Amino acid sequence: MNTGNENEVSPLQCSYERMIIGIADKMGEEMYKASPERFIARYQ
Repeated sequence: MNTGNENEVSPLQCSYERMIIGIADKMGEEMYKASPERFIARYQ
């Protein structure tokens, strides 16, 4: 509880989520490049 209020989102949470989204996008691109058919079959 960074804010002291369970109904309020911490600004740190938004920063963490933005970082993770970028990492996940890069990982997805690499997975697709490595095996497009397998990627499509798994995440279709």
